Amino acid sequence: MGEKYSYRIYGLNVLSDIECQEVCELTERPSHYDIIIELGSVSDEIKQLIETGRRSSYTNESMWFHIKGVATYWIFNGNRVIIELAKGADALMAKQYLLGSCLGMAMLQRDRVAIHGGTIVFNGQGIIFTGERGAGKSTITSALRGKGYPFVADDVSALEVGDCHYVHPGFPQQKLCEDAAMALGYELEAYNTLQVDGKKKYLIPTKNAFVDEKVPLKAIVELCADSTMSGIEVTQLKGKDRLQVIYNNIYRIEMKRIAGVNPEYFKKCLTLAKDLPVYRIRRQKDVMTVDQQIQWLEETFLKENLEA
Repeated sequence: MGEKYSYRIYGLNVLSDIECQEVCELTERPSHYDIIIELGSVSDEIKQLIETGRRSSYTNESMWFHIKGVATYWIFNGNRVIIELAKGADALMAKQYLLGSCLGMAMLQRDRVAIHGGTIVFNGQGIIFTGERGAGKSTITSALRGKGYPFVADDVSALEVGDCHYVHPGFPQQKLCEDAAMALGYELEAYNTLQVDGKKKYLIPTKNAFVDEKVPLKAIVELCADSTMSGIEVTQLKGKDRLQVIYNNIYRIEMKRIAGVNPEYFKKCLTLAKDLPVYRIRRQKDVMTVDQQIQWLEETFLKENLEA
């Protein structure tokens, strides 16, 4: 039996056959693990479906997806993951799917709400930046981190919904597109890279700014790139628009829609929409507006705390 690794990620205790140096390792073994990750073989039924051309299947109890040349990931009951690696698979790529989509699906099965986006801390409170692919989520969180703001999560912000809502830490790494990394002044040759959705992504370590404890959630900011405008425009959303932003930006929500959204899960979304301010920043597409965004963020969230 090979070595097993003990991690804390997204507020969950994870025991893994795969070493993930990016993730915070637990110094002491906990009394229980929320998720067990094993290297092994997926079921014959899944293999047969892959042979017919299927690449995924989603139910609340069992989800799987197949990435050609990388691995097949099988997630069931929200507490167990089996990964069958492809021959000669790139270990770095296999880990990215594990830490993103795979654990995201496990959280869906556990009815944990996770927002697709990064979290930065302003005066002890988390602000989530969400939006569609290419909206600039990682760019603004990286810029804020460069200004000294603590970093909680990059691509998946896992929430604890209750009387007070919290964001649990992800892991100390960010993925940045080449143009954003260059614009922010990174020395690109110093970082590992991945090809994601046909784009080169740079893996930026963030240990010096990483927050390893959950933080209270203050607000959600949706970013939208718009080619018809200049600069930025900010709107505070009301009513059903707040719920729509939260629900539409849940990490891998398309899987939950296929599997079925139960009333308890939807109730958590409603609670978040009722309790949290939600803003939309429309920014000029293909133009760097980070300084303008940061100015508004600091005026809104730092001034607000000072006046309180």
